[in-house]
Amino acid sequence: MKMLPLGILLSSTLLAAPLVNRDLLNGLEKSFTADLRSGDMEIFGYPTGIYIDGVGVVFQSEINLSYAPMVSPFQLVIPPEEKKRTHEKELSHLPALKEQMRQLLLKSSVTLDTLPPGELIVVGVKITHQAWEDKTGFPDQIVMQGVKSKLMEAKLGRTPVESAIREQE
Repeated sequence: MKMLPLGILLSSTLLAAPLVNRDLLNGLEKSFTADLRSGDMEIFGYPTGIYIDGVGVVFQSEINLSYAPMVSPFQLVIPPEEKKRTHEKELSHLPALKEQMRQLLLKSSVTLDTLPPGELIVVGVKITHQAWEDKTGFPDQIVMQGVKSKLMEAKLGRTPVESAIREQE
């Protein structure tokens, strides 16, 4: 029996294709982007997904919960009533953002068919604000995660969604 050099064995192992197809991640990224846009949110960092072997898939984005006026040479000060209106509007968008994140987790669990059932799917969103905005009631970030198999069970209606998703703010 002929033995292969160790370098060839190692390089073939390192060059193996990832378990998760990049095209599937691209599709999920575009879907999440469309969901954020439909919610009238300002996207600063378009959603991106990466696969980490043995861990799972991580999606991340950076958003502002609404389009808000900016301080400029034409408007040096944001009026108090506009500040209040912006704050209320953004607070009203927070539940929609969380629901979009949950839906991405559930959709990913069935779309990413090659992801091992015990690996994680994670969605993280950093929430940004302009310097003049009132940040009361807003987390700096929201991270939701779940094990693929449990998320699939929730997507199929076999278990409650709340039991499959862990949320951190």
